[in-house]
Amino acid sequence: MKVAYLILVHKSAQQVRRLISRLNNGKNVIVLHVDSKSESLFQDLSKEFSDSSFVFFSRRRNVNWARFSIVCATLEMFKTLKEKQVDYDFATILSGQDYPIKTNFQIESFLSENKGKIFLENFLLPSKNLPMDGLDRLQGWDFPLSPRRHFIFPHFLKKLRGLRFFYPYFSFFKRVFPRSFKPFAGSAWFTVPSECVNFMMDFVKKEKNFLAFFKRVMFPDEMFFQTVIMNSPFANQVENCNLRYIKWQSAPLLIKKDSIGDLEKSSAHFARKLDQDVDSEILDLIDKRILKLPEIGPLESE
Repeated sequence: MKVAYLILVHKSAQQVRRLISRLNNGKNVIVLHVDSKSESLFQDLSKEFSDSSFVFFSRRRNVNWARFSIVCATLEMFKTLKEKQVDYDFATILSGQDYPIKTNFQIESFLSENKGKIFLENFLLPSKNLPMDGLDRLQGWDFPLSPRRHFIFPHFLKKLRGLRFFYPYFSFFKRVFPRSFKPFAGSAWFTVPSECVNFMMDFVKKEKNFLAFFKRVMFPDEMFFQTVIMNSPFANQVENCNLRYIKWQSAPLLIKKDSIGDLEKSSAHFARKLDQDVDSEILDLIDKRILKLPEIGPLESE
């Protein structure tokens, strides 16, 4: 069993190194996408791993929150797997702030027992799981005002008491979702077999209109891959879970040392998200109590 870990990173070279060291077992492959805004991070990591036989770097994109650039960065990592002719069984999407809470052996054993399955959180839209049932994502035009603020036309009118009256008069601007697809949403973090990755790469080459639609969708990384997979022959292979432990409160909360008990009980493979600059002790506790590692060590030999 060989796993390709595709990691989106934008900060903390030390934490990324630590994550890589935990994932490296002499068989697994790592593909890093380093945000193009994080030049010093890229220089640091590329200097260390440029000659590595198991760590590769994808083409870099300028990644912004809730934008299509996140989808593009993921697709770049898929392309790198193909360009490097990597032989792998599963691909797992991670961020640099994720951390394993199962050993490599446990993860490999689980995936071997579930070969061919797709671990992807998903739900059909519209859905009560999202504000406005997700209709602003389906029908609205997303325009960024800043890295963290978005203008969704015309749905922003519904959120402003004094302008709600005008919403019906602008409803003809609503976008029409690609008619041959049912829209799905879910977590941006997933694990899929190599055959599914190849299918998605072929899909994006053929469905140019589908890609164009998602370029004006807010949170496209939480819809794009779900919609592609759940409208494909792979849909019947999907398990509606993403193998992640996430504490959620309108956004993922930082996991700190007081959560170690919950992590020990969890069946998830990875915890999200952790920040060693805020609480490094939780990483040490995971290493010692869950992964059974005595201390932070160097990368295992290739």
